[in-house]
Amino acid sequence: MTNEAVSPPIVESDARSANTRQAVGLVLLLGVSYMFNAMDRQVFPALLGGIRADYGLSLPQAGFVSTVFTVNVAIYAALSGWFMARFGRRHVLLGGLAGYSLFTLLTPLATGFVSLMVLRALTGVGEALQVGAVFACMGAYFGARRGAAMGAMQTFFGLGAFLGPVLGTRLESSSSSWSASFYVYGVAGIAMAIVAAVVIPLEFTDAGAAPSLARNAECRLLRSGHAISF
Repeated sequence: MTNEAVSPPIVESDARSANTRQAVGLVLLLGVSYMFNAMDRQVFPALLGGIRADYGLSLPQAGFVSTVFTVNVAIYAALSGWFMARFGRRHVLLGGLAGYSLFTLLTPLATGFVSLMVLRALTGVGEALQVGAVFACMGAYFGARRGAAMGAMQTFFGLGAFLGPVLGTRLESSSSSWSASFYVYGVAGIAMAIVAAVVIPLEFTDAGAAPSLARNAECRLLRSGHAISF
């Protein structure tokens, strides 16, 4: 009698603890991926001296390539909702992370001002899509606690903005090349995308998505002339 009376609260407590651990793990995983986003943004200006010397950039050109990614951040942040509706949060989240990490990895392979500009601009596409998907997933999954979860994301962004230039300049000093940081950050971001694809559950990325999917299915039925009457 005594064991039966106390077992349900223990099971409920264990389930609650497991959910809490999962939530914390998801915040940490997404936070680290968001931290790489900030590191990529901030490392380029910190290494601009060496980059400018290698490519023979003028001062206006150097300023442009260090900020050109923000143009696509502005454009694709506005379009991120369409991408998520079209391809799903999961694909946009992972694609954005892998995309900007790939273009970061390719940055040292640029042959001149134009290719360097294109690669840096394309990183902005991935960064904007990843950020939009991260916050959409957080808001849908955490519900009433989304404010705390999103606040945690900003903490990771701040850490990345600090660590990006610090680690980047140290890598440049130890390797005598500015390109080392882009290789390291790019590989780390792609590895994080692979880990996220394996570890992040569908109930996180697809939380709250069912009503939208139902509405889309209904719209397709209406367009095809097979509306359901009640």
